[in-house]
Formats: sequence, C-alpha cells, structure tokens
Amino acid sequence: MISLLHTATFIILIVPILMAAYLLFLTVSAWLVTAFSKQTDVGQDKTFLFVIPAHNEETLLPVTLKNLFTDIDYDSSKYEVVIIADNCTDSTATKAREFDATVLERFHDTLKGKGYALEWGLAECWKAGKNPDAVIILDADTIVSANFLTAISANLNKGHQVIQSFYSVLNPAESWSAGLRYAALSVLHFVRPQGRRIYGGSAGLKGNGMVFATEVIKNHQWSASLTEDIEFHMDLLLSGTKVHFAPNAIVWAEMPNSIDDANSQNERWETGRIEMAKKYVPKLIGSALRPGTHSKGNAIAKLDAVMEHIIPPFALFNGLSLALLVVSAVLFFFDGTNSFAIRNLYGALFIIAVQIIYLISGLVLTKAPFAVYKNLLYAPFYVLWKLLLVFRIFTKESDDSWVRTARNEGS
Repeated sequence: MISLLHTATFIILIVPILMAAYLLFLTVSAWLVTAFSKQTDVGQDKTFLFVIPAHNEETLLPVTLKNLFTDIDYDSSKYEVVIIADNCTDSTATKAREFDATVLERFHDTLKGKGYALEWGLAECWKAGKNPDAVIILDADTIVSANFLTAISANLNKGHQVIQSFYSVLNPAESWSAGLRYAALSVLHFVRPQGRRIYGGSAGLKGNGMVFATEVIKNHQWSASLTEDIEFHMDLLLSGTKVHFAPNAIVWAEMPNSIDDANSQNERWETGRIEMAKKYVPKLIGSALRPGTHSKGNAIAKLDAVMEHIIPPFALFNGLSLALLVVSAVLFFFDGTNSFAIRNLYGALFIIAVQIIYLISGLVLTKAPFAVYKNLLYAPFYVLWKLLLVFRIFTKESDDSWVRTARNEGS
C-alpha cells in the first residue's frame, strides 16, 4: 500500500516540479535582464491619450487626475485625458470636469462592466477624431511615475506597439493584506515579464498601465469579459503581436487594506483566469504547433502563454506545494528506504525552495519596503483565504457586472 502511495505521489509531483523549474528559469532570466539591460528614457515626441474607465470613483479619481496633470515630466500639449464615467451614481463626472479632462458619461441597464465601458468610450474617442500615437488605459485609483510617458515614448520609438508598464501597489505598508498583494504582484508583474524579455516572450496585459499604438487598438475589439485584459492579450498574440514589458515605466494602484474588501476583485480575477484558460490554451497550442502561420519567436511566446494560464496563482501553488511536502515527508518517515520516497521528498523540497527564491527575488528586484517582508508572516492566512476563494469560485454562478472593489476611503 505504501509503495503504491509513493508511486502516486511521484506521478502527482511531476507537474508542479515542471512548473517550479519554469518559474526558476524566469527568475534567473529576470536577474540577468535586470543586470545587463540598459534602461533609456529618451523619448519626448509621441502623443498620448489616457483613457480611464471609472465607476463611482469620486474620492480617488481626483488624486489620479492631479498626478497626471501636474507630476508627469512631459509636454502637457502632447497628451489628453478621457474619463469614461460608467453608470455612476455619485459625483465622479463632476469631479473629473474640475480638471482639464474630457468626460464621457455612459448609462446602460444591462451592459455593465469595465470592458463595455472601454469598448464604448474608445469608439466615442474615434468618432470625436482623436488620433494620438498611442492609447494608455489606467484604472481610476492610479498614480504614474514622473518618467512614465518619456519611457513609453522611447519604447514606441523602438518599434514596440503594445507595452505593459510595471503595475505595483501604492499602499504596501498600510496593512498585511496590501503588503502580501505587493509581494504577489512583484513576481507576477515584474519577475515573470522581465524574465520573458530574455527569449522574446510576451509580457501579458495586467489591466492597468497598458499602452497600445492607436492602429493596434483600433483593429482589435475590446472584450467585455471578466478579464478583458487577458482576452485582449490572447487575441493580440494569436494574431502575431507580442506585448513588450517596460519595467522603468511604473503605475501604482491602491489595494484594499482588508481581505474582505478584496474578495470581489479576486473572485473576478480568478474566475476570469479559469475561463480564459479553458478558452485559449487549446487555441494557443494549436496555433503554436501549426506550421507556417507565424515566426518561431511567436510560437515560443504562445507556448509560454500556455504556461502562464496553467500555473496556479502563487498563494494557491504555495499551499498545494506545502501539502505535497507534508505527504512526501510522512511517506518518507514510514518507508525512507524506498527510492520513490527519497525522490518525492527531494522533489517537494525543490518546489518549495524555488518558490522562496522566486518570491525573495521579486521583492529584491522591485526594492520592496521592509514592511512587506514583515507582512510575509501573515502568508499562511493569505494562502488559506485564497484556497477558500477558489473553492467558492467553483461553487457559484458567474457574474460579469462591474462590482466596484472596496477602497480605503476612510483612511
């Protein structure tokens, strides 16, 4: 019986070991790219259109607009800001008009959500004759780095048509929840896309701080799905367009200080991830293996995107890995002479070690504040919460409506 359990554990460990090896490769690549790449911010010639969908954001939107109009080191005549006030019941539109922004108000009884708002708002911009070099999509609670447009302009001049900036957390020291979210995004939004630069992978779109050459975004319809950014990325990749990562162009967004406040946002993300994996993994594999459709580099990028879909969220992967380690250790204790027992234990330890290296690398590479390191003590609670959240996702019906994530407006 124990021998059978050893064999079963060995078979189960194969997939997470391969996933861990992939993450280790990206981590080493991220260090190499960071060490040897030269960051140049030379570029002041491109014109931009910031597009910000907003649903009841009267409190935080003025902070974002103040940042865009006063804190960016760029010729203000070369960029515009458009606010899409979508189904708002507060003074979001009124607050936006206090700044030099164009405000588009949209109301619809059934087609609700960020994707619908963007699809409609972009169409209105084209009708109005707006024709910048590039469109930047931001969330309504976002601060951008002073060099943001300069860095993006430089990347556009290098021929990159779709660019993802580094999307990080504005308030990592305010709570353990925000601190752990910073840690998660340091690997998901920095280590992985930075590592992909070494072999020409596609950085992916993260929903905030996304930049599109105008001709590209005009030729692709924006999706209204739960994770419209992932779906747009998949459509781009399948058509042969990769996303470039610009680590020195940074956007910071506020994250909820409470785990309870983050529930709706995380449920949308994880539900959307599952839907996108079901829809696009077969398409990506088929397109990558089909001869003569795209270049070898795009085939690699598509297979790389498959890995992005199938690797679980970091907290979930960590929880499952710890469970495998416990099982392997128990079996080793009862029958340590079995060759499978030794291999299983080493394999489980390898998976855990890689995740530690991966996480610490993300924190070091993004220069995380010390508070984030302290908040790692709360990681077990976060892992448990994530496991329960994924369980809820599989036991509830999908909802595409725009449920506004709770903000820290009382602080």
